[in-house]
Amino acid sequence: MSSIALPGAAPARRLAHAAVAAASGVLRMVRQTSVVAVVLLALLGGCSERTAVPEPAPAERQPTVFDDQLKALDKAKAVQQELDEAARRRDEAANAQEP
Repeated sequence: MSSIALPGAAPARRLAHAAVAAASGVLRMVRQTSVVAVVLLALLGGCSERTAVPEPAPAERQPTVFDDQLKALDKAKAVQQELDEAARRRDEAANAQEP
């Protein structure tokens, strides 16, 4: 079978190829433009002057279930320091009595 060539078929094919090429060129240009826009926005956002965010004032300490245990621990540390000091004085006194 032989194909029948329609008049104007070749220019239509060329026109279709040109349209596809133009569309891909437009898409490429849109993609490049959007990348450039994103980069510029990032640079502008990174270089903008920022105001310091004030830190919130520390809130009053809220009581917890561990307060009693922490108070007892602090008291035990103070008693231990007193005992260590008494032991040091006793050892110094004993060393001073030795000939």
